[in-house]
Amino acid sequence: MEIPKQKRVDLSQKFLEKQLAEINERIDRYTNPKRIKAGIAVSATHVAYLEHKQKNTLPKLQEAKEKIMNGNYGFCKICGRPIEKERLILVPAAEHCLKCKK
Repeated sequence: MEIPKQKRVDLSQKFLEKQLAEINERIDRYTNPKRIKAGIAVSATHVAYLEHKQKNTLPKLQEAKEKIMNGNYGFCKICGRPIEKERLILVPAAEHCLKCKK
């Protein structure tokens, strides 16, 4: 769905690049086995946490990354309005504005 120009959120290139870097870092954090030091015992809770992130968070981060690349990043899936910048900074893969999230 193409967002009309007048409804596009004012997200600067610098902001999008920063968000993309954050998303890439989070993806790497949950998928790169080199980030876990050899010889350190990993608790079952930590393993479960990583499995949860891989199953639930990674697809949303990948989708956010694609939206940045396609120019459709930062819009609520429910109302179509721009998601607040502050929310995107805290939750780069946010799919809803604060009003719709409530």
